[in-house]
Amino acid sequence: PPLSSSTGRLVEVQRIRNLLSEHGELACAFQTSYAELQSMHQAATQWETMIDQVLTTDTLTLSERCQQLTVASQSRPRGIMLDPSCDAIDEWRKLLTWPLDLERGVGELTSKLLSRTASTQLPGEGVEIELMSLVNDCLGQLIVAGKDLNLFQTTTKFLGELKNQVLCSFPSTGQSLNPDAILRTSKHGPKVLGIIHKDSGGSVKAVTSAFWKLLCIKFVDHLKCVGSFANSCDLSDAKALISLCPVGSQSPIDTSADLLKLKKFVSDAERLRNEFSLEIAQASTFLQSNCFENEAGIRTCMLKLKDLQSDFEDPQLALAVILLRHLKCEDSLATMIRKLAWLTDMLAHGGVFDDNAHAPSDDGGRIHICELKKLHDSIPLAIDSEKTAPAGVAADSELLRMCIQVKRTFDRARLWQQRVGAVLKDTNSGDDVMTLDGLAAIAMDPILSKVILPEHESIKDVMANANQLRERLYEELFTHEYAGNSIDVNNTQLPDGSSLIAENREFVLYRFTGSQMYHKLSAKLRSLNDIAKGLTALTPEKACLKWMTKLHGWLERMQASLSQSGHLFVIKIEQALTLLEEGHSALFSLYDEVQSLLRQAKISVHVNPQGISVLSMKGGLQTLGLCFLRWVAILYDCLNSDVEREDAWKTEVFRLSSMFSSYETESVVPGGSVLNTVFRGADRFYDTAQGLAKELNELIIHDSDIESSLSKLRTKMTENE
Repeated sequence: PPLSSSTGRLVEVQRIRNLLSEHGELACAFQTSYAELQSMHQAATQWETMIDQVLTTDTLTLSERCQQLTVASQSRPRGIMLDPSCDAIDEWRKLLTWPLDLERGVGELTSKLLSRTASTQLPGEGVEIELMSLVNDCLGQLIVAGKDLNLFQTTTKFLGELKNQVLCSFPSTGQSLNPDAILRTSKHGPKVLGIIHKDSGGSVKAVTSAFWKLLCIKFVDHLKCVGSFANSCDLSDAKALISLCPVGSQSPIDTSADLLKLKKFVSDAERLRNEFSLEIAQASTFLQSNCFENEAGIRTCMLKLKDLQSDFEDPQLALAVILLRHLKCEDSLATMIRKLAWLTDMLAHGGVFDDNAHAPSDDGGRIHICELKKLHDSIPLAIDSEKTAPAGVAADSELLRMCIQVKRTFDRARLWQQRVGAVLKDTNSGDDVMTLDGLAAIAMDPILSKVILPEHESIKDVMANANQLRERLYEELFTHEYAGNSIDVNNTQLPDGSSLIAENREFVLYRFTGSQMYHKLSAKLRSLNDIAKGLTALTPEKACLKWMTKLHGWLERMQASLSQSGHLFVIKIEQALTLLEEGHSALFSLYDEVQSLLRQAKISVHVNPQGISVLSMKGGLQTLGLCFLRWVAILYDCLNSDVEREDAWKTEVFRLSSMFSSYETESVVPGGSVLNTVFRGADRFYDTAQGLAKELNELIIHDSDIESSLSKLRTKMTENE
């Protein structure tokens, strides 16, 4: 039997066909069973034919197909395994019923939209919210159920994400139409899906239009959003959304205004993109060609870029601009405008930086250092110390060339300012001597033909003061023969430098400091120093004046250190040692440049560890300057000799004291008596002490401690006489 009551299993149609075919080959006939099998085969064939007609008849509507599928499901032969199964037919009915439900939902949506009047609708965002609510109520569950039928296709990743957001905003019953399941359930699956796409066009197109409008609203909302998600959409997404807009659908929802708005966004974005590409390309060309030959073009191009930048900042084009955000047009525009603006500012002083231009002859053709600094500080490229640009900007060859040119000019100007700063600073403790030729080189530096530097006037004043000091120094000290007392000038009548007290008991220091020559020299040094106060640069002439002034001050301190002991002038040993050290320091602070200057004045000065020698060279005159330096050298030698004499005298005092102490110790025998023979040797110590005391009266350098020791020693000798 076809249906086994014991197992409940179904018989396959093919098994029935095989049994009917095998019956003719049997040796005997089973007429009853054969007839029953034939009846079953006929019923199955008729049922399959009915199913095929339901699916292939073009004149049937979706409603009629659903009704006939219901009839077919009820009239299905029992006990036979047929395609499609009952479950498959149920799935087909759900699928074919979905467009009918969509049609009813569209009708309900149309009715609700028609019932709204213009006075009850909210403007702007309110209309969109109300539309979303109506679509949600009438079609939301149906749209979610049919989402896998690919009726709402998207072609970009961004639109796919947007589609999912719209779908997630609708309620879901948890049931959905699965086209893959339809294909798996029966060989008729493709026909069933074909019916959906062929016969449900009106309602599906209407729903697709509504869904597209919601997608468009969501797209615009995301354009207005400043978050990262908005940055992920671009012009291609907008174009793809336009291409997805249903055409000719009988939808209650009008998409024409949205389509026009979206097309306007795209049109504006394409215009901005095209203008951007054109102007950036033109600007890039200017950055690679000679800017001095294209000055007018550069200015025009910059104005166009600024106009384009204004368009990118126009609120009415804001959404179109967002579509181009991935191109970073605004950043590129700002960068290019900054480059061209810098070139334009540089070209305002073009003659300064154009190697082929003639050097400007007046201030009008030069650039002020403040303007140059602004140009330098705003250089649009990062130029390193080697005057090279970083990788990636080599294409802007002309801009790079001019940036390097501006940087080189600024660096030269700053270097000049540093050199002048060293000249203009207070040089009382400076070590660098600047010659007049050096000052002239600074004043005539080629950078001054390009850059206006305020210090230029100062360096001119320095040169004027330096020349004045030079002329006066030579005029007062090194040009004319001294016409005063010959005894202070004649080399043969000058002291020999052996002591500050001459053989004729004349005090050598006062011979010079009390002379007419010394007073005249002091007056001239004061006058020259008044001039030198206005000279900030340490020229050889100023260095010479400083050196001679230092020597003059040393003589003044030596004279101030004198004190009178009886009828003699004396200097305390502490002061003498200090003066000797100061004199040595002053003499040895002679600059090479000063020695050269003195040689030009026919004066040879040699400083060595033993002292200083001052000689008149061949053809030289007995000038006031020469005489002064000679006297300084003599007085230094005198002081040094006197310190040495005092030191030798001091050594003898120490020796006498030591010998006398030993003599006393050896003269006393046990018991406290003194040997008679000892007295005969005592006289020699006393005579030596008397001689040292007499020699002290001839010394100019005195040590009070040693003098006191000698006095006590003489007293002791006298008491023990």
